[in-house]
Amino acid sequence: MEKTNEPDADGLAQRNAQEVTPQELWNRLWGSGVTEDGFVVAVDPEDMKSACRMGQEARGAAMGHSALQSVCSPEANAIAIWYRLRMVGLCAELLSAYTHDGEFTDAVFQVAAKFPMKRMEMDVTYQGPSFDVEEFMRQVERASAEQL
Repeated sequence: MEKTNEPDADGLAQRNAQEVTPQELWNRLWGSGVTEDGFVVAVDPEDMKSACRMGQEARGAAMGHSALQSVCSPEANAIAIWYRLRMVGLCAELLSAYTHDGEFTDAVFQVAAKFPMKRMEMDVTYQGPSFDVEEFMRQVERASAEQL
């Protein structure tokens, strides 16, 4: 067998892993889930509800991207859905009036699916969620009143 100077598959993977920065990996993970100006793309409220339901049924077990994608519509952006659900989770105490039988109301999902949220960046310390929580709550209250 002829010896070449080309790295074998393991060597190539090892070299590529060393060349990729954590920030590049973070950006790759997000893919099309974030706009150029750093906002998380809007999602379908029904996909958020399905993913939330699956999370409740999993009772804290880790869910991978493919598991999350499996309960959403084919065009759903799983990373954006996951992120938006995590941000809603940070507001769970504030949203307690907008739950029914332990689940968020439709108003919460309708607002959370489209509300402007910035993607949190690596190596940045945040004092709270990456969006205007007071305005988010006003919109949830308004959406809830409209559904009555």
